[in-house]
Parts: sequence; structure tokens; C-alpha cells
Amino acid sequence: PVFARNACMAERIYKARNLKREPVFKPNRLKGLDKIEPSIVFLNLMGELFNNTIGVHNAILIRTMLVGLKHYNHQFLIATKQPQNITQSLDIPDNVWLGVSICNRQMFDMLISFIENERGGRPFWHGHFWISFEPLYERIVISDRNAKILKHAGIEWFTVGGQTNPNIYPEEDWIKDLVSFGA
Repeated sequence: PVFARNACMAERIYKARNLKREPVFKPNRLKGLDKIEPSIVFLNLMGELFNNTIGVHNAILIRTMLVGLKHYNHQFLIATKQPQNITQSLDIPDNVWLGVSICNRQMFDMLISFIENERGGRPFWHGHFWISFEPLYERIVISDRNAKILKHAGIEWFTVGGQTNPNIYPEEDWIKDLVSFGA
């Protein structure tokens, strides 16, 4: 399954400006991280490391990046709208948290289906797992059944937001529904 089409602001910007979509690792942007207090660092805020066109070169690049990150005392957050492209063969360091961006019920249902069918209900990967409900375009009610699936898959926390599209904000009731799942 493909999780997101036209849901990513970065994707729309790339298309509008006719830019390359391939991940690029810029190690010089990590300079100085070893000299500051341990922090939480969000990588690829406006990108997609695990897109559908991830070739062998990019797979090697991602593996190299992940190996390099384990040498820092920081927690690194990576979010994707394409979890089906993450393989168990990636050696994800303990200080890297992989997240899935969910915008609507269809993407949420696809994630549940992916975990059940593709992953056999096993934990998503050996590391940390989180969900970003951002941009949240509609109410997502997490049933008891789906809550069990997510907990078994190893979800540790989630975030909720709506700023990707300044014209659509999550309603307070939508957020309360998600918070009640996390409680």
C-alpha cells in the first residue's frame, strides 16, 4: 500500500518548484551536535527518507546516516508517510525514533492494516515507534481493537498538529479522542 498522496507539504513544494525528491544526507549540518547538551533533534522535517523511489544508492545513504547518528548523545526523530518502505534490515540505533505521519482515517486504517497484514502484528521495528497525527484533517477514533494493535506494535507516543495546512485546524474533540487513547 501507498500511505500518502498529496498529503505532504514538502511533496507539493517539490512538484511546484520541479525539485529533486531524493533524500540527501548533509553531514556538515550535524557539526557541533557533539558539543551541546543532549537534545531531541527532528530530522527530515520537510522531507521523506523512505519514499517510493528509494534506490540502492539512497538505501546505502540512509544506512550510513543511521550508523552515524548512534554516536551522538541525542534522540533523533524521523517521520515518514511511507512506513511500508522501512525494512527490518535497517539497523536503527536506540537513539533514533521512527514515526509515521497520519493525516486522516484512510491513512490510519492503512497503518493498522499494514501492521496486521504485512508485519503479522509484530512490533514495527526493534527501536522506538511513534505516530504524528499531523496535519490532522479529520477525526480519528481509535477503537479498543486498534489500540491493542498499536500497543502490540510498540507505539510509545504520538503528536497532534495541524499547521501544515493553515486553513484546516484539528477540532478540540478530535484531539480529545486521541488523548483519551494515549491516557
